[in-house]
This record gives sequence, C-alpha cells and structure tokens, in this order.
Amino acid sequence: MQGLGLTGALIFTHIHFAQYIEVSRSDVDMLMESTRYDRRHADTEILNKAVTSQRMFSQ
Repeated sequence: MQGLGLTGALIFTHIHFAQYIEVSRSDVDMLMESTRYDRRHADTEILNKAVTSQRMFSQ
C-alpha cells in the first residue's frame, strides 16, 4: 500500500510467513481490511498490537 509510510520486517521459515509491521495507528485498520480480501493472505492472525513512540525500522 503506497503512501502509508509502512516499515517493518518479513520473516519466512519455508513453511510460514511472519510480518512485523510499523504503520500509523489510523492506517492499521485500513491495511488489515485490504489484506482480508487478498487470496495471498490466508489464516492471518494478529499476535500483538502496540503503540510505540519510536520505530524499530527506518523509513
């Protein structure tokens, strides 16, 4: 999704994908809603949602 200022990391174990996403609080719901209708994203599960004052990954 362009224009969200999204940062993070993607991990692949040859079986599963895990993604750490950093995005503004107002864009989280829009991002998750867009993945719900994308067939490439099956069995999506949010493990943690937190607000931080600083990003771990630079833009």
